[in-house]
Amino acid sequence: MVFLGAGASIPLDFPSCVKLVKDFMSWLSKSYERDTDVMLNKMEELKRSIISNRFDYDSESLYSCLEGYSRPVWGIRQTGPFASSMCKIQPISKLKPDPICVKLRSLFEEYLISKYYNDNPFLRIRIKNMYNRFFSKISCVADWKNSEPDWASSNYEIFTTNYDYVLETYSDLVGQKLFNGYRIVENERVIFTPDEYAKSSAPLKLYKLHGSVELSLLTSNDIVAHIPPTIPGKIYKRKRIVSKVMVYGIYRNMIAEPYFDLLGIFKRTLAKIRRCLVVGYSFRDPWITQLFLDVIKNYPNMIKIDYIGEKSKTRIPRVPLLDQAVVEISESFEAFLDLPVWEGENS
Repeated sequence: MVFLGAGASIPLDFPSCVKLVKDFMSWLSKSYERDTDVMLNKMEELKRSIISNRFDYDSESLYSCLEGYSRPVWGIRQTGPFASSMCKIQPISKLKPDPICVKLRSLFEEYLISKYYNDNPFLRIRIKNMYNRFFSKISCVADWKNSEPDWASSNYEIFTTNYDYVLETYSDLVGQKLFNGYRIVENERVIFTPDEYAKSSAPLKLYKLHGSVELSLLTSNDIVAHIPPTIPGKIYKRKRIVSKVMVYGIYRNMIAEPYFDLLGIFKRTLAKIRRCLVVGYSFRDPWITQLFLDVIKNYPNMIKIDYIGEKSKTRIPRVPLLDQAVVEISESFEAFLDLPVWEGENS
């Protein structure tokens, strides 16, 4: 079982969730939008609010706030009955969308898609090379630096918090089937089918715990899969795209589909396997961290968790039991794979 965090995609020049916000702020400051100064002031206001409430100022917390201010009634109800009842002091029916946040949300979604979906030919070569090495090495292929994995006898359970399209691109490049829990039923409309993970014969099974850029929600409440990803606010087959189906992790309703189902599958899989290889994940998500701890407590000495990345930059040391269970085997993904120096740009 493999667990991929942002550290797995950073060697491919994809930004981390913190860097994404910094890059967006820089892009926004140089944009030609008429109300750029107003939007930058709003971003600083949101930043102060997020940090003062002891959350990380990253793409997930920012996006969650932009969604909430864009649809305040919906956002408050998503948090449950307690928050809704507290809002009787100021009835939620009187809360109006913040027009600046509505615009910021649309711009941020477009920016996020532009950063996490990239069909550059050079990037595709890098993806194929990097993941051929990775899957070959962990499945003990002799000449792992120059070979494809042994697809005939290997299956990979891959859990990730990344939104990017790297693994989907890789499966296409090597001609191997990938199953991500969604099934297209008609006109690119998809439905989530978690039960089909166990039935699928695909050698690559991908579980996107925090969402993906390629799925879009329409005004009809249908979810469609479209590559290149469609942009929120645009019209798709005479229906407006409401939002991307993404960032349903840390700050969302944890019992909602598909997050609840994916967490359940993650815990059951973790309890069955004997080795989990974690790449560049910071253990920021409290629900995912708790599931790791539950399995470690319930199955002591039964699971080995190898970590690729610098443990000192994660939240693992704050959780002693997890810190003891996770063993750092390489301080970077590039070093683990002995990657060559790349020439060229991912842009």
